[in-house]
Amino acid sequence: MTKMSPRERTLLIIFAVLLAGALYYLFFLSPLQTKTTQVAGEISDAEDNLDTAQIKLQKKKSMQDELDKIFADANGNPTKIPDYDNVQAVIKELNKILSESEQYSLDFGDLEDSANSIVRRPVGMNFSCSSYDAVRSILEQLGSSEYRSLITDVSITNNQQTSQNYTSAGNSGVFAYSVTAKINFYEYSETPIHPETQTDTGTDAAAAQNG
Repeated sequence: MTKMSPRERTLLIIFAVLLAGALYYLFFLSPLQTKTTQVAGEISDAEDNLDTAQIKLQKKKSMQDELDKIFADANGNPTKIPDYDNVQAVIKELNKILSESEQYSLDFGDLEDSANSIVRRPVGMNFSCSSYDAVRSILEQLGSSEYRSLITDVSITNNQQTSQNYTSAGNSGVFAYSVTAKINFYEYSETPIHPETQTDTGTDAAAAQNG
């Protein structure tokens, strides 16, 4: 047997170390990294799902609080909840009420489901009036809608005091009072409402404008 030279022994040791490292990476480190990445992804997905569930829970609690307020304000006997899809009737009523304003626009938001088959239809609106009496009349009619609803936000601006473009004749397009409001309408649906099944109110909302 030929005796190995020091150089050959050194090369053999280096090769053995490299082979051991390659085997360690191939059979231990690489699978461990893959498993770690997989577990990290699963944790991220679980956190996302938890966040989504918490958001849905908060929305459902908010809707339930709104319904409780409606019952309380109506002494336990509120207006009957219409069946889904009631958007055309809502648009017709809003057009009628807001016809008392000088100009208005409507913005229909996405529907939101709750656990008890109640669907919330959020509507944002902007309208202008020449008098405070007209503003009050419109808000009172919105508050006593024939459809189950709740006004969640109202902001009234007196342009006579704040706008340099205001003229009493309204010919500048700026009227005495500008109002921004949000109102939720409620409907009953036996099956969950998904975004892809919602009625497209974009055309209706764009048409529901006066001015």
